[in-house]
Amino acid sequence: MKDTFNTLNLAANKKSYDHQLTGMMIPSNAPDAKYITAGNHILYYDDENKHYYVLRIINVDEVAKDNEYQFSFDATNLAEWKLARTIPAAMSEDAINAQTVLVICWLSLVGD
Repeated sequence: MKDTFNTLNLAANKKSYDHQLTGMMIPSNAPDAKYITAGNHILYYDDENKHYYVLRIINVDEVAKDNEYQFSFDATNLAEWKLARTIPAAMSEDAINAQTVLVICWLSLVGD
């Protein structure tokens, strides 16, 4: 527990990472609209952070707006999505340290 608990800044222990896009709209006649389905992934570049992100589409709804059909979708960060569904193998308490946890998490995201 010593490796994971921040004793200098207790507020840092309460921070959570949440990276989602909600309510994104795309016209149903757009060339790539057929790919907007739950389970597919989208890639985008954030100019401010100079970083690419991969998001998993988690929810899609068809919406009628101004006599046109559009898809509304929500997406979440793929790394966050996969990590939340990862159950690491059991290890003895003396074998755990921050480096081991990070390696296990990294391998669960990118594969062995």
